[in-house]
Amino acid sequence: MRFNKLIFTFFVALFLLFVSSYSTFAYSGINYWVEHDENGNPQNNVWVKVNLTANQPLEFYVYYGSSTAPSYSDGDAVFEFFDDFDGSSLDTGKWSLKRWYGSGSYYADVSNSIVKIHGDSDTTYGIISKWFGNLPFVVEGMWKQVSGSEMWNAVTHLSEGGDNLLRVGYASNRFLYQKRNGDGTYYTYEQISRTPPSSFINFKWIITSTNSYYFENMQQINTVTTQDKYSSENLYLQLYGWDGSYFDYDYIFKGNFVNYQGVISVNTCVNLLF
Repeated sequence: MRFNKLIFTFFVALFLLFVSSYSTFAYSGINYWVEHDENGNPQNNVWVKVNLTANQPLEFYVYYGSSTAPSYSDGDAVFEFFDDFDGSSLDTGKWSLKRWYGSGSYYADVSNSIVKIHGDSDTTYGIISKWFGNLPFVVEGMWKQVSGSEMWNAVTHLSEGGDNLLRVGYASNRFLYQKRNGDGTYYTYEQISRTPPSSFINFKWIITSTNSYYFENMQQINTVTTQDKYSSENLYLQLYGWDGSYFDYDYIFKGNFVNYQGVISVNTCVNLLF
């Protein structure tokens, strides 16, 4: 089997040496992206986009320590969908700001590489991606609740977004995994007593045509994993809230989901002192 453009996560402590100095894969020219916290400090997960053939090793070298080497850090080149909310306004090439219910005001303010989504009471509001893709895939990001009661990560087959969707998120002090159908009815796969995150946490949502797995800080939250809402439809990502809720995202991206994640071994990292 051929794995094309497979994305790996590196969990190697040694990589913190170059992560801490914002190093590059400069001399091999491989695009990469380093996960970071809400203050922009690098974490120990490095994502690289490479072409692989099953059961065939791929060798490349990691250089670090140079302040003059060119940078290949580019999340857009690594992932099929990526946003770390740089700049001072929402990237309208990737997102649309929407209000789906009510007449209140709604906002998606961008500053310090964070998008702050909020709106008025009795209003449903958020952002919908301009594209996303077909199952299976993985959505990862960092989010937190600032105030209010409801915040949701959702996927929908509707390009304009709305309430016909599959979602995970929080309502008051409950975590819920739900789907909503075109007739407006909700089906709750699972609900758990759980406090929404008040500080940034990493989340991962794996969705296949039959299952859904949601993680926060690498801990799986849902125990019911059935997913029977979507199979082969083209889907969009919807990040939204309700009734005056205020919540933030630091970054978000989409990766392909594969059962095989490969084996990574590290032999040599070269320190460049110029």
